[in-house]
Amino acid sequence: MKHDRGEELARRILVGTGAVIVLCSLGWGIAVGDAVSSIVMALVGCVPLLIAFILGADGTGGRLTDEMVEQIRKQSLAYCADRAGAQYLGQLGAPGQRLIPMSLSADDPGSVVVQVAHAGVTTVDANTFAGDWATAFANFKSSRILIHGCGGSGKSTLSLLAAHRLLERQELVPLVIPLGGWQAGRQSFADWLDRALVHAFTPVTALTAQNRARRVLSDTRFVLILDGFDELSGQPEQAATEILREIPGECRLIVLSRHQEAQLLRRDTRFLSYQLDPPSTDQVAAHFAEGPDLLLPRDFRQALDNRDAGLFALLRTPLHINLVRTALEKGWIPADDLLQRLADGRPVLDDLILNHIADDIDRSSYLRTHEAGSYLHRLAVVTARSDGGSSFDWWRVADLTPPTVYGVVLALIAFPAYLLATIMPQGLTRGFAIGVMTAVYIGVLRARPLGVIGILANLVTVFAVVIALGAFRYDWPQATVDAVQISTATVGGLLIRRILLKHHDRERKTPPWIQMAPAAGLLVAISALCSAFTVATAKLTGFDDTRGFLAIAVAVLLGLSVATVSSRLLLPADHDLQPTLVQLNAGARKGPVYQYYAAGLLSAVAIGACGGFVGALTVGPKYGMALAIWFGLVAGIPIGLVGGFVNHRTAAPLSPELRAVTATPSTDRAVALGIVVGISVTSGLFIMIGEATLGDRIDRVSHLAVMPVHGILFGLTIGLIVAGFKTAWPSFAIGHAWLAGWRVLPWPLEVFLHKLWQAEILVMDGNAYAFRHLEYQQALVRAQPEWADSYLLVRSSSSSATTS
Repeated sequence: MKHDRGEELARRILVGTGAVIVLCSLGWGIAVGDAVSSIVMALVGCVPLLIAFILGADGTGGRLTDEMVEQIRKQSLAYCADRAGAQYLGQLGAPGQRLIPMSLSADDPGSVVVQVAHAGVTTVDANTFAGDWATAFANFKSSRILIHGCGGSGKSTLSLLAAHRLLERQELVPLVIPLGGWQAGRQSFADWLDRALVHAFTPVTALTAQNRARRVLSDTRFVLILDGFDELSGQPEQAATEILREIPGECRLIVLSRHQEAQLLRRDTRFLSYQLDPPSTDQVAAHFAEGPDLLLPRDFRQALDNRDAGLFALLRTPLHINLVRTALEKGWIPADDLLQRLADGRPVLDDLILNHIADDIDRSSYLRTHEAGSYLHRLAVVTARSDGGSSFDWWRVADLTPPTVYGVVLALIAFPAYLLATIMPQGLTRGFAIGVMTAVYIGVLRARPLGVIGILANLVTVFAVVIALGAFRYDWPQATVDAVQISTATVGGLLIRRILLKHHDRERKTPPWIQMAPAAGLLVAISALCSAFTVATAKLTGFDDTRGFLAIAVAVLLGLSVATVSSRLLLPADHDLQPTLVQLNAGARKGPVYQYYAAGLLSAVAIGACGGFVGALTVGPKYGMALAIWFGLVAGIPIGLVGGFVNHRTAAPLSPELRAVTATPSTDRAVALGIVVGISVTSGLFIMIGEATLGDRIDRVSHLAVMPVHGILFGLTIGLIVAGFKTAWPSFAIGHAWLAGWRVLPWPLEVFLHKLWQAEILVMDGNAYAFRHLEYQQALVRAQPEWADSYLLVRSSSSSATTS
């Protein structure tokens, strides 16, 4: 929402870079008489100038048109219907669909009391219920409303039904956003809300990114409904402060929360606070007496008539009432057994919840296994223990995997990186391997901080891989020297990553150069220290290293710097792991096509310029210019084309019916593998084209020959970096393989979660999954690991009994 200063700085850097490249290209042509390569590089230098022009243009994406509002209304209507349809909306007006009336009591004596109830009526149909609450939501006397109640009291239900009816009436456009997926303390609320709006409502993507969410929420036609404040993890006080600060004052806001957490929001005097009243004992008793025939045993009816304290303590919310009614209707537990357990003071609710979930599992042949119950139990446990809130984002399995696993697995990238460095043209070699590994670490490890053990495991693995491969290609002394240089430098890259995350200013209140100062100082220190270790190792092993202290330090510094700066530009504002938003379906996108690919081709300039600089520093200017051309072809242009395609498919679709946001594991995997393969194939292809057109001229001037195999290997390595930045699948694949290997989660995780959603055990909040109610998750967490066996025993004993 902020990025004015950063965009202006980016424009200045682009203009300066383009001007320097154009001038150097003209000088190259005059010096050596190679007009072809001079023209090629001059054209490449025009790319950042074009991008700077595009960034400077104020597009038409800043206005929220009536057409966009209508599209958002339709998508919001579909969202509400999808969330509540299985329970209520599909049977609106049906005689058997009954709900207990609810009412709000004002916390502040002087405020207006909102009563949504029918005098003398104990149950209402869903149609009347939705209409009454829609009227109440539209007539609130304040722009900020807090509705709180105990768990299971029906806050989410009434918000979805009221929002659905408001959308049908076309009075307001409610935007229901579940808060469970926000990681308070790890994510900026402004950035998360912006992304949540993009996930849920495609037309929002047509707006320019700057202040996008604020422009939507400032429109008085919208009302923002934040559901599940109590489900936030992390620091609730900080979360409340961020919400109150970031939501525009003119925004119509309704927040739903449980009692205890609601106190944090009640401090804001702009809120009118209401408590959702529990149903009365008369309503509960009448609810069991109405509707479809339900043969209640005499003792149970007497307990209802006598207002038995134990029974009515269990029937304190609509959720618990529905559970008990369903249990009696389906014979999960005999009524007399239920009363006896209440009389003995034994817990009953968890058994009812487990039986309810078991009944939903039985409706799916895929889930009807012992493993399904065990996996569901573990899913509830790991979700509760992780800091991802109450929702389960499939890519968050990275948070559940030991850091040492990532330290070892990611260290294996040393094998292709160092192998490529040994066969590459002179100029980048070890510095290239260091830069590649650092970039992979920053891209893949966004969601997982490495501890001391993880860093040490990484150090040992990198050292072992490099020394084994180096001894195969060289001799032991040189292999040892290379292993010391690369392993110490890449561990330095991990430390720089921690500095970047620690000192990142989410509010962008400080200039970028001040934010980068700690990392810049650490870069220089690590480069000097790594060079000192390398020189000392060469002396101890007797290896005659032609490179001096300064040359080694410069190679390490450039490798780490390119990876760090690139990561700073490519990572999201909050440095958080996120999946791709690429839509793989066909469909035209908004905006001119060239802008996506022009922005992506900036990488050709950066990679070519860095390769040319190092080559000129180590060999000479002619060699450096030739290396710049080759690396622009072998890496820059392929990355630009593939990155441009990703940016193009991420853009808002022309057709409002085409959802532009998908983040399933299969989509993310397809995009990640497509990036790796696409960059590799395109890189090898451009090497072949370059050899056919410019190969002889470059070889005559610099004696530099490049083969297509170099392009393929380079593309595979760089493709992994781009995939780490653009998708969540590389990180997810490592974490999921570990958890599935230890039988914590199933291998077909996407299918498993989808079946749980179909069985109505989970709900989908955007691209994340959550339990239908926190009571369900808590009951599963309290269950024993042999949960599948325990609930089957409860159900078998219940079904064998008869009700009298």
